[in-house]
Formats: sequence, C-alpha cells, structure tokens
Amino acid sequence: NNIRMSFEIILIIAAALDRILVLPPEQPMYLLRNDAAKRHRGLDAFFDIESPSFQRRVKVITMEQFVLKEGLIDIEGKPQGQF
Repeated sequence: NNIRMSFEIILIIAAALDRILVLPPEQPMYLLRNDAAKRHRGLDAFFDIESPSFQRRVKVITMEQFVLKEGLIDIEGKPQGQF
C-alpha cells in the first residue's frame, strides 16, 4: 500500500509539472515478492498506464526508453558516461 501511495504522489507531481515520468525496471517489491508466479513487478502493475486517458494526463516512458532516447549507451549496448 505504501508503494502504491508513493507512486500516486509521484504521478500527481509529474502531471502537475508536465514532466515525463521514467519508470524503473521491474524488481521484487516488499511483501509482493513472495508471489512465486510473479516475483518481479513494475510500478505500472498498479495502474493502467497504457490507457489513452492515463497517457493524456501523465507522460510515461520506461528506463530502457529513457536510456536509448538520451543516448546513454553506445551502439554495442555499453554504457556511456556515468549513471
């Protein structure tokens, strides 16, 4: 519940400031990691981020899209600069 509530606040800030929200990669989450069927989860599991109504309010990209867009990796997939 704390993870979801924190994510809601982040969504509101991103919408209010007209910012693009970069979603972190899927990872085990506290108390949800015990589910053997789906050990890794993304924050997008809490909301329908793909829906058109959501996309109109908050712009969202994945970490992978961000890294590719900002050119933080070279053509061979090696990191460029410091993260």
